[in-house]
Amino acid sequence: GNFSFGHEIAQNFIARHDRSAVGCTNARDCCGNNCYNFGYKDDSDMFRTILSHDCSVSCPRIPMFSNSDRVYGGRRVGDDWNNNARQIRDVWNLIGNYKKGGVTK
Repeated sequence: GNFSFGHEIAQNFIARHDRSAVGCTNARDCCGNNCYNFGYKDDSDMFRTILSHDCSVSCPRIPMFSNSDRVYGGRRVGDDWNNNARQIRDVWNLIGNYKKGGVTK
């Protein structure tokens, strides 16, 4: 339930939880090669995206990855610093080509 399968698959694409879940205090904390790769929680605790842990007060997980180009209920579901969808797009060819040549026996 609650989009757990998509959550776990996205972690194979190196998608990360929201910043507060990994101990970041501001947008530039916890940056490595890609500073945008985090889940998103709405500022007013209305919702959280698939990779985000719960809000300070319980809020629903929506069926979307954080993404600066999408909205839910009139509110953005990500920004330049919190965009799991971009991370997934950036690595899907790498993941998809991991094992070329078919199944081995």
